[in-house]
Amino acid sequence: MMQEPGSSFLYSRLGFHYCDFLLAQNKVQEVIRRGKYALKISLEAQKNDKPYTGVSAMGLLDVALDRLTLGRAYLQQGNFSEASQWLNQAVNDLYKEGSQDDLPRGLLARAALLRDIRNPNRDFARARQDLQEVYDIAEPSGMRLHLTDYHLEMARLLLAEREDSVGSFSGNGMHTIQEHAAQAAKLIEETGYKRRLPELQELQHKISAIAANDTGLNTQC
Repeated sequence: MMQEPGSSFLYSRLGFHYCDFLLAQNKVQEVIRRGKYALKISLEAQKNDKPYTGVSAMGLLDVALDRLTLGRAYLQQGNFSEASQWLNQAVNDLYKEGSQDDLPRGLLARAALLRDIRNPNRDFARARQDLQEVYDIAEPSGMRLHLTDYHLEMARLLLAEREDSVGSFSGNGMHTIQEHAAQAAKLIEETGYKRRLPELQELQHKISAIAANDTGLNTQC
């Protein structure tokens, strides 16, 4: 287990996955504390180019995952400047490291940052680019969990574009949102990726509310 003697904090990949679990519980401050601790270890191990505490070799991937953890935590906190810094570093590290398994994680997180309408530096075009790259990696490789996350995030991006456009979104665009949600639902059922069910249900609720509102407006017209 990646854990320093005398410490209750995990690091390396196990620490990354545990922080992912904590973020789902909205324990942001704890994740930031753990992420900084893990990053200190991974940077030191990379600097020395040797195993940390004799457990196993650590490298750029560990650094990237720690930075990704911090970026996601700051994004969840609403600190967009910090989130941008950490997520851009994480994605750059993942490109350098060359891990096709983990790169989609970074791209998905950065896409979430770029499409968030609260972010003063939101950039829907760049979010689309990141998501397209996730799809290009996940679809031919059969990475169905990443593909599920792609469809969920793509639907959220389209909803953000709709909200930002102040009602100028077309009916065809709404249909596309529904298609992404349906694809996500199908993949969740087929893969047993049940941890994404709350996100799917929240998305479906928003889609239903928009559809009901649009129907009401059309009736009034």
